[in-house]
Amino acid sequence: MMSNNNKRRHMRKEDARKITFSVIDHPSRSHESHGIERTGVLIDASTVGIGFVTDVPLEIGSLIRFYLAGIRHSGIVMWRLNADNEFRVGVRIIGEQHRSS
Repeated sequence: MMSNNNKRRHMRKEDARKITFSVIDHPSRSHESHGIERTGVLIDASTVGIGFVTDVPLEIGSLIRFYLAGIRHSGIVMWRLNADNEFRVGVRIIGEQHRSS
């Protein structure tokens, strides 16, 4: 049963697998991890977005490319929460999906 406090319009599926991503564009245009492949741990996913934890301090508004189940996606970082040396981020999926070769 969903809580009335959950304001999401799309159901999220809890997940805890590795996610590989790279920053392809960002608001400051001078981010040190631009283009470098990084990893995180997926927390949840829906048809419109994902949440994951990483040690990379992604900027809100950054455009990232990520791979899940062999499929490449693009998304924009919508929010970030800082916790010790980790960051939980919410990403809205944008663009087309492509199966990796």
